[in-house]
Amino acid sequence: MGKITRIIGIMLLGGIFFPANVAAQKNGTGAWRDFDCVARSEAWLSGYNASGLTRLPNSVQTISIAEIFANKSDGEFINYSQSNNSFTFGAQTESFFRLSNKTVLYGKVDYKNFTGQNMGGSAFINPDYNAFNIDELGAAARGEKSLEQYGLIGAIGVNLSPRLSLGGKVDYLTANYAKHKDLRHKNSLLDLTATIGAAYQLTGAIEVGANYIYRRSVESIEFDIYGNTDQVYSPLIDFGAFYGRTELFGESGYTKDKLPVFNQFNGAALQVNLKIKQNLGFFNEFSYLSRSGQYGTQTTSVTSVTYTEHKGTVMAYSGVLSFIQKQNQHLLKINLNNDQLTNWENIFMRQNTPGGLSETIYLGKTQVLDRNRTTAGLEYTAQLNVQDYCPEWLLKVGANFDNRRQTVSLYPYFRKQNIYSWNSYLFANKNITSEKNQYGISLKFLYGSGGGDVYNDGLYATPSDDLHQPVSSDYNLYREYEYLTANRIAGNIGCSYSRIINRGLRGYVHIEYGLTKAFDIKNLDGSQFGSANLSIGCNF
Repeated sequence: MGKITRIIGIMLLGGIFFPANVAAQKNGTGAWRDFDCVARSEAWLSGYNASGLTRLPNSVQTISIAEIFANKSDGEFINYSQSNNSFTFGAQTESFFRLSNKTVLYGKVDYKNFTGQNMGGSAFINPDYNAFNIDELGAAARGEKSLEQYGLIGAIGVNLSPRLSLGGKVDYLTANYAKHKDLRHKNSLLDLTATIGAAYQLTGAIEVGANYIYRRSVESIEFDIYGNTDQVYSPLIDFGAFYGRTELFGESGYTKDKLPVFNQFNGAALQVNLKIKQNLGFFNEFSYLSRSGQYGTQTTSVTSVTYTEHKGTVMAYSGVLSFIQKQNQHLLKINLNNDQLTNWENIFMRQNTPGGLSETIYLGKTQVLDRNRTTAGLEYTAQLNVQDYCPEWLLKVGANFDNRRQTVSLYPYFRKQNIYSWNSYLFANKNITSEKNQYGISLKFLYGSGGGDVYNDGLYATPSDDLHQPVSSDYNLYREYEYLTANRIAGNIGCSYSRIINRGLRGYVHIEYGLTKAFDIKNLDGSQFGSANLSIGCNF
């Protein structure tokens, strides 16, 4: 009942945020408008710079969605930290609203609740995000995990003059994550991103924009045992590629106390929008972020130590070439991203002061990770026979590429890894409208593969006899590699039904099922994964 109450609260909160929407639809127009089609109509709407909200098409005064959703997933073709049996439900509401001729607002409120069985691997919410992981070595401790997540986004764009606009955006996310089997953990995440920027119309064909980006995230994690306290738990402190060292839980180190992983990003984005012809445009966005962070807290107490410190950069480019006709819209999107991250482990000792207190003395640091990840994506989208932002046909064809290269160093030992994966896909959706009813059916087909080196271990120098060799979690290592690189095909079929309830209000239900089949599986427990989704909501 508590979870149901939260969902109802999310929906009501959406109503509080966007109360003017229903009133703005009194003329009854736009009942079939598709929210995603409106968002795709102007590339500015999906960029970093919130001043681009003022480019919301003049024919759209307001558009909103509110929905509840559920997902059931089963299958053994999963990554090392995923679940083979999970259930997710939640609710969300999202809106564009033209407050005046000069001001446009955007908002989103969402809630998600996830429960997954037989989960192991990383103890963090997003294993790919942090500079290191804390992993379970094998499958013996796999158990149920739960995630509860809340999100809130608010943005405003204002035209100060016919040429100049300003905007700001705040994206706030909070989450709680827990494992319900020893070795248990409880996580709390706070992730905040804020941007402020401006755009200026240089000429009738050239528009430029720039904005500042700040992001701050803190994920605290605490380990505990509620079962057999005589059992020994030794998680792996994974500095990358499942290579690191184990530590005995309950004594000291990374898992002894409740500690935070801190990340901070500072950067900027630059936008250049070119109007090549009357119906041909090219939107470009370049962004750069500088990243820094740590695991632990910078104090002198016994229980508070800065174990690691990391720095990195994130560079990205996104471009949208759009060809807009009266009833047909064609979009070609390209995305490029490079994420570089370096992590150092601090060397320290504890020392008692004359007053009887204990303090931490830092002696230096050693580099343990150098990671570089490059992703790229290309997608062509066609919206055909569009009537008031509702396409009869939606077609997509695209491809994605991901390459991760990393070197993990525990002197004099090192491990290098280079993994790449790619996929290509086709998607088609057909809408059939009859008076107050609309029926939709969609199909998607995907093929993916990959390759690279699972690992390449070596030595910088000859180790001494008393030096402990690093530990490798081969169980997780080979499972992740096979999941990322195995040949696979996937298919998805969906159907939807929409009906105009009254002037300006349309209800809908959408259901879909997807199945992935992989080939030549050796390390994972199976080769298939299925996922069923149901969403019920309304457009207004």
